[in-house]
Amino acid sequence: MANVLELEGRTAVVTGGSRGIGFATAAALRSAGANVLICGRSAEALGQAVDLLRADDSRGASGLVA
Repeated sequence: MANVLELEGRTAVVTGGSRGIGFATAAALRSAGANVLICGRSAEALGQAVDLLRADDSRGASGLVA
């Protein structure tokens, strides 16, 4: 399937990105080429989610505890 979104060089902010729908959204945005900043309430969960996102490639992925 062709990539509908082309987000290379753009940055996306995803709230609730450490799990569930938020994490899936962050992963999809990274697949489309975006750098991703995920926000959540748990530093531990964010760290794990960022590690998973970064495992795919070298594009930026960061977490912010809110």
